Amino acid sequence: SYFQNLDQARIENTKRKIALCDQAEAMSESEAWNPTTQKFVSLQGKWKEIGPAMRGEEAKLWNRFRSACDVFFNAKRKHFTSQNASFEENLVVKEEIIKNIKEMVLGDEPDQDFLKLKQFSAKWNDTGFVPFDRKDELIQEYRAAMEVKYKVLNIADGERKNLEYQNRLNKLMGSE
Repeated sequence: SYFQNLDQARIENTKRKIALCDQAEAMSESEAWNPTTQKFVSLQGKWKEIGPAMRGEEAKLWNRFRSACDVFFNAKRKHFTSQNASFEENLVVKEEIIKNIKEMVLGDEPDQDFLKLKQFSAKWNDTGFVPFDRKDELIQEYRAAMEVKYKVLNIADGERKNLEYQNRLNKLMGSE
């Protein structure tokens, strides 16, 4: 009777582990990184709570479950590693923009200089994200460099807003 109950429990555990394997395999190709990660962690917790499966099945099921987890987590690692590389590239671009703003020599035509600053601003905004730990420092440096040039241009606030508005209108008129 004891061994029959033990065998029955192992049969139920095997079924439950097969269900977890199916769920893990279904989610392994997902690219919704945060929610899927939490689901995998939950599945792994459930796996630990379930007792042993049938003899000879335990190792097979574990390998199957572990493989599905590895597929997801390896893809996630690869995604964020490549994303970090693009962040580093964006950092170099944004540092170059700041350097160009600081080195910019203002001419006799404030409208043209203002337009050039707006082009720097557009390039800055079009460039993607940078590493999180450098973000605040970079933004402060960019804003400080732009503000220095705006002050040198000696454009009044109202005139500056008018020029920004005109640039926006010209950009819209030139687009599709």
